[in-house]
Amino acid sequence: MSKSEIKRVWPDSDRKAHVRRAAWAAARRAKEKEIPPTVGLRRLARRLFGLRASDGGRPRRYPAYAYVMNRSLEIVRRDVPVRIPDLPAAFDGYRILHLTDLHLDHLPLLAEKLAATLDGVEVDLALISGDYQENQKAAAEEIARLVARALAPLTAVDGVFGTLGNHDTVDLVEPLEAAGVRLLVNEVIQIGRGGDSICVTGTDDVHQFYSSATEEALDSGPGGTRIALTHSPETADLASRRHQLLLCGHTHGGQICLPGGRPLVTGLKRHKEYVRGLWQHRGMTGFTGTGVGTTVIPIRLNCPGEAVILTLRR
Repeated sequence: MSKSEIKRVWPDSDRKAHVRRAAWAAARRAKEKEIPPTVGLRRLARRLFGLRASDGGRPRRYPAYAYVMNRSLEIVRRDVPVRIPDLPAAFDGYRILHLTDLHLDHLPLLAEKLAATLDGVEVDLALISGDYQENQKAAAEEIARLVARALAPLTAVDGVFGTLGNHDTVDLVEPLEAAGVRLLVNEVIQIGRGGDSICVTGTDDVHQFYSSATEEALDSGPGGTRIALTHSPETADLASRRHQLLLCGHTHGGQICLPGGRPLVTGLKRHKEYVRGLWQHRGMTGFTGTGVGTTVIPIRLNCPGEAVILTLRR
């Protein structure tokens, strides 16, 4: 694998990017203050399932619950080929690791489990579609430390890029970027290789923090092959106007599913049919990951966590 040339193409100057990000941060922080706290639900879950943060989220009592939660610590590695019409020849075989919904403060042991899953993995690019944390009151530096530990064994030649989810806060931006995850906050980057190029558009969360900047970013920048990275498949309509591939999460694949993988809940306001796996929308291919971690209740049933390597093919 050879390193590509990567540059930001929208906003197209450092000054514009700085001004836009400052305005975004102020507006995002104001919205975060309006979100009702869910501390009570998390406290109830920890008490019910015998979890203690001091033990790294390890279950301490109730063997049956401990068994189910240990299943929640399992992460499946999947390889998924994705065919894209008119994909530039230089990117035929380009490998992208997609992760989503880590929620590492919910079950901190997942950092070690993910690190073991990624041991020896070599890809061209890594993309993370948000929700690094579960509790918005969690220390951002600790979340970034867990993310760095989880990604330490990974080799991503062109780097690691991410977006924010609805559980993430503005305070997480600087620690994550210091840990090696470059956040795309309503930005477009261009990846150049051998005279060919593709673009990646990263947006802020659209489930709870949608703004006009999301639509502006998805409609900006050069044409050609474009990949959208958003937290939720709820952006399918907007992304399909100029993108050939959308990578997202938020749903956890349902997290608790009936046998066969049928979800009981999706967490989506629209496009509820795009709860997991590959799908098509108006000529665009989408992929919704089941995520790595859990939310609210620290268990998974019939829906394992996953780390997915997508291989682009012409």
